[in-house]
Amino acid sequence: MIRLGVALAITVALAGCATPPDRIAATPVSAFQYQSYSCDQLGIDMGWNDIHTAALRDKLQGRANLDTATIAMGAVLWPMLLMAGGDGPDAAAYARLKGERDAMQQVARQKGCRL
Repeated sequence: MIRLGVALAITVALAGCATPPDRIAATPVSAFQYQSYSCDQLGIDMGWNDIHTAALRDKLQGRANLDTATIAMGAVLWPMLLMAGGDGPDAAAYARLKGERDAMQQVARQKGCRL
């Protein structure tokens, strides 16, 4: 019975773990909104995007690392498994930023920008 409880707790915890940022797919964003941008504007917005994406990536990686440590410790102290965080609004924002970057890159290629 105890083994069943531990197995159930592990399953619940794994389902609630934060996804590492390298496994978060970009949310599709239309490139249309960037068609009127000049190469300079694209460069500025891409730089802004890179700064915010890096900050979120670090935050999400920290959360994923913490969840991994919680799972490892939970193997011994199984009630800790219930503390795993899971994905939150930061993961959605990160995916959107990745999608925006992809859309800006597409427009920059079409315009022949050197960024």
